[in-house]
Amino acid sequence: GGLHGVGVSAVNAVSEWMEMTIYRGGTIYFQRYEAGVPVEALKEIGECSDTGTKISFKPDLSIFTEVVDFDFEEVDTRVSETAFLNAGLKMTILDERGEEPHVSEHLYEGGLSEYVGQLNERREVLHA
Repeated sequence: GGLHGVGVSAVNAVSEWMEMTIYRGGTIYFQRYEAGVPVEALKEIGECSDTGTKISFKPDLSIFTEVVDFDFEEVDTRVSETAFLNAGLKMTILDERGEEPHVSEHLYEGGLSEYVGQLNERREVLHA
């Protein structure tokens, strides 16, 4: 469970532009927004065998008057936590701000039990 579209709606509202690419039911769909308004209707752009959603955006600097600089590690930690809460959901971050793209993928089939296992990797077991 996510926020039932509230998260992406908030991102859209505060972005100079936002693009959604949706992979579902064998079809790829695409829609672009500028200043929160659709530039075009949702359109089919191809076929696929995967499922998922890709969201790309640029923060609107007229809203964010101070420098917007996302800390990759901070965002990556949050995405990792979300992936643990959604066992089997693959989440990928692609940061294209530098010369070389920075990619991080998270997929935890075990969900929260896998998270607890990672927390305990470096700890001494007190009982067996």
